[in-house]
Amino acid sequence: MKTAPLLSTSATHRQMGRSLRRAENECSTFRRMSDPHAAEGAVLFPCGGRRCAFPPYRGLILATNRIGRGLGFTLIELIITVTIIGVLASIGIPAYSGFVAGQRVKNASFDLMSTLMLARSEALKRNTIVTVTPTTGGDWASGWSVTVGATTLNQQAAFKKLAITGPASVSYNNSGRLSTAATAFSLSSTGSNAIPRCISVSFSGRPNSKKGACS
Repeated sequence: MKTAPLLSTSATHRQMGRSLRRAENECSTFRRMSDPHAAEGAVLFPCGGRRCAFPPYRGLILATNRIGRGLGFTLIELIITVTIIGVLASIGIPAYSGFVAGQRVKNASFDLMSTLMLARSEALKRNTIVTVTPTTGGDWASGWSVTVGATTLNQQAAFKKLAITGPASVSYNNSGRLSTAATAFSLSSTGSNAIPRCISVSFSGRPNSKKGACS
């Protein structure tokens, strides 16, 4: 059986030198590793003091490296984000609901105050009795109307999620005073611990609003 002749040491060195020079020449034709757009699956190979990215060829991939990090979130990051959002929502939603309920009570008190002042002003201007009555029985939360005899001067729509208690009606005479004794209205939110408000009407007919329950 024939055997391949052994190469001399100098021949071996020459062959290695040619291989290295060929590798350096090939390296110059490809992109460097620092290129963020290096082809996916590229082979990293040291050549000439540089690290070059060789595309896979000859069916052999020695090593792969993806430059940079892929876009998107990992599962752990997503779980942490959802957890933080849930904690903030559990803290913020009740506080926001209480704020909305308090604003609802405050707005209703402003509407009732302006209605009482309008009724008093109309009684003085028309020199007659002006009456403020709830739309439905004694439920002031259902709305109210301002009337002079059979004429309706103003009408208020119903309020949602509010409880408003007060007298059966409020009447102003031609002097702007109440036709009855002093009275008060209590406004509160249903299903919420929002601070209630109280509107008191003195015998002179002037309404006054304050925070808290009526005493």
